Amino acid sequence: MSRMLVDGYSPTSFCETYSPDLQSRLMVVKSIAELSAINGCPKLGDVSLAYGIEGARAWLKCHLLKVNDFVGAKQKLTDNQLFDLSDQIACEYPFLNIAELSCFFGRLRSGKYEEFYGSVDPMQILKSLDAFCRDRRRDLLKAEQAFEAIQMENRIKEYANHAIPLEQYLKNRNGMMKVTIYWVTKDPEKIARIKEKFGIPDYMSVNAETPAEIKDEDVELLRETERLGFIQLRFKPE
Repeated sequence: MSRMLVDGYSPTSFCETYSPDLQSRLMVVKSIAELSAINGCPKLGDVSLAYGIEGARAWLKCHLLKVNDFVGAKQKLTDNQLFDLSDQIACEYPFLNIAELSCFFGRLRSGKYEEFYGSVDPMQILKSLDAFCRDRRRDLLKAEQAFEAIQMENRIKEYANHAIPLEQYLKNRNGMMKVTIYWVTKDPEKIARIKEKFGIPDYMSVNAETPAEIKDEDVELLRETERLGFIQLRFKPE
């Protein structure tokens, strides 16, 4: 990414392309996770690698000046404060991308985080950025949980496609039912306990499947194990 930045932008043109105008456009996103997932959006650490700390500092100062001019506090950030604050953000938050930081500065201007009383305080800005990162972690967790819910729905559909018909369920040989166990759980301890309970062989294929013969009296309990989400029962023709 840093090489792409060097080839595509000078430090000045980078600041112009990702200007403080982004603050108002990105502050309204519902989830910071949307910004985190933007493909190809440079991170602050990429900017530092491409242009040195001076390049990251220059971009941050542009956005901090926008905040500085917007806030109604009488005492603004001094040049020395802008310099030190930019360097500290660049060093402590290299994992944030440009869109996320633009969103932060926009939300800071809107009063979502720490308020300024009489002066624009660098400490208040850093405390606000820390709060923004907590919001970011929360949004990323929600996005991950939503993704896992979709995966679970797909697994349920896959289970339905491999469900054992009743006539096959009732097909026994010497009081045993032949079935293929697909291991949904990846917990070795749970797998070992289930195998011991039902006399399932230790073998497991690369597809996480184990052929087994289950006693009639254990079938209903095995079905309960399936309903709990640890396994799937699959019938395969002999």
